[in-house]
Amino acid sequence: QEVERAFSFWGTPEGDVIHPADCMHQLLEQVRRHKVNIDGNVCTVMVTTLVLEGWQRKLDPDYNVMKTLQTLLFKEDWAKSLQYTIEGLMAP
Repeated sequence: QEVERAFSFWGTPEGDVIHPADCMHQLLEQVRRHKVNIDGNVCTVMVTTLVLEGWQRKLDPDYNVMKTLQTLLFKEDWAKSLQYTIEGLMAP
């Protein structure tokens, strides 16, 4: 329910002001708090993206790597795409 609420919020105009990296961080915190198993590959990609995005913010704060990734990787709303990806790869 928390994840569903978060994805619904991120798709609103108010949610659009939250940086995508912060959204991924919130999602990882929910996963940790509820002890949900996620496929290791998905978790590795999420953590690596957060680390690279953090370095990028320090090197060039004006460049938005998450927006670039969103444009390259997701053909529709990134929150819906991420939710679909996570649901498809959740470990049992």
